[in-house]
Amino acid sequence: MRRHNLTKPSAELVATLLAVAGLIGSKLYHELETPAQLLARPSVIFDLTQGRAWFGSLLAGAAMLYLLARLHKLSPLTMMDVVSPSAVAGYAVGRLGCLLAGDGCYGAPTTLPWGMTFPHGLVPTYDYVHPTQIYEFIASAFIFLYLWRTPIRTRPNGWIFAQYLLLSGSARFLVEFIRINPRFSYGLTNAQIISLLCIMSGIFLLVRRPFFHFGNFWRFS
Repeated sequence: MRRHNLTKPSAELVATLLAVAGLIGSKLYHELETPAQLLARPSVIFDLTQGRAWFGSLLAGAAMLYLLARLHKLSPLTMMDVVSPSAVAGYAVGRLGCLLAGDGCYGAPTTLPWGMTFPHGLVPTYDYVHPTQIYEFIASAFIFLYLWRTPIRTRPNGWIFAQYLLLSGSARFLVEFIRINPRFSYGLTNAQIISLLCIMSGIFLLVRRPFFHFGNFWRFS
């Protein structure tokens, strides 16, 4: 918030509201992926101990940031820029949590020397599999460093957010090819379809002229 010269809303309020929106959004998204199971046992929606999806928190968090920006008469894209580096850093830490829990978001079997087993995980496997959690952690760490070191004074509103959508969406899209998620449509997983939407949204923000002044687009301070 200080880097963007924002004093309102407070960083504490933003973090708190995003945490609440993220928890609710991730739970709703996860349960709506299997509507038949939700209809069979509607009470599962109140079980916050398990069953969450990161894309749901992304959508709910973006909606919350939009409302905060409108309430405080700020550009929604500025608010998205503020949170984007922290969002990708949080995703990286979350993937380490997935690794330690062995919650089933690992990859397909592999013979590579860094393959791992999760015999005591929440979704156990005795096969050596791709540790996709580590792959995503590494990718997210590099994306965070890139976004954090981007000079913001020479960048128009929305530039960091657009880069976040483009890079994070691309990383998730690629890693899904070796994850064990079921294929949803055209041989793609549900996460890949959402990733493609993120990538296209990032490209749209980068090229839509009303948002940007291309005279300063490539200049670094």
